[in-house]
Amino acid sequence: MAINLRSDLAKLTDDELAERYHQLWTAYEAARARPQSPSNINGWRGPIRHPRFYRFLTIVNKGFSPEFWFDLLAGIIFSAKRYEPDLRASPDADADLSLKDVQDVMDEMQRRVDRRKG
Repeated sequence: MAINLRSDLAKLTDDELAERYHQLWTAYEAARARPQSPSNINGWRGPIRHPRFYRFLTIVNKGFSPEFWFDLLAGIIFSAKRYEPDLRASPDADADLSLKDVQDVMDEMQRRVDRRKG
């Protein structure tokens, strides 16, 4: 069960959604081609479907450590859209965020298919 806050995807036409999928998959493949630590790319999106939440998760993914409260505060502050290019400078973060975007588009495609069937 997840809260989907991706209204930006719901507003796209089918063709625009397909193009967005292609763009995101290309970005994901490019990110995966960069040297990285594959263990940091898990694609887990958490209970909220939104890019800011994904950036937040990427920042605080260290888990419960002595610095957890600092990581939590940093996640809240630096998950803003304007810090995304800095976050994506990391190959691990770039691939993980790209994968989550791809998964969101696939979810929207599936939602549309299910709606048309029902």
